[in-house]
Amino acid sequence: MYDPYYRGDRNSNHTLLIAVLIAVLVTLLVLLGIGAWYVIGRTAAPSNTAATEPTPQTVTAPAPPPTVTETKTVAPQAQAPAAAPVPADAGTPASERFTVCPSGRSGVATSVTSCAFADNVRDAWMQSYSSTVLAYSPVTETTYSMSCSPGYVATLNTGRTVTGARCTGGNDAVVIAW
Repeated sequence: MYDPYYRGDRNSNHTLLIAVLIAVLVTLLVLLGIGAWYVIGRTAAPSNTAATEPTPQTVTAPAPPPTVTETKTVAPQAQAPAAAPVPADAGTPASERFTVCPSGRSGVATSVTSCAFADNVRDAWMQSYSSTVLAYSPVTETTYSMSCSPGYVATLNTGRTVTGARCTGGNDAVVIAW
């Protein structure tokens, strides 16, 4: 029978409306998730160059004394030339012991050699690996020529031995650089 006041099954209309709203909401959440992933992913790794180039950092440290180093320009080398180790007593006094400088990378064997000069000799030798380097002494305010021989096994005042370059010259200066 026909009922003019019958408006249909209200539950089916509400169920359809709720299903559509849920589908729209899920779609929006998925799109927002993809967008957030894209933005966050791009921020975390902006490009392939970030993996090979270090991020610059600012470090504040006390200014070291001025260093003037003159070196002969040679083709760059990745590492020091290989040389057979020279025993500590080969052509040097048997009592030669090197006092370790505060830098921990050079030492002096004579009292007339300052650690500041020894560090400058080391820097000059590490830049060129040349058998002759020029290094500045902040104590005498003079640049000296030093002859360096790599592969020297030195005994330090700590009892430790290191292999490095033994450099002599200047005013009776003897330096070990490693």
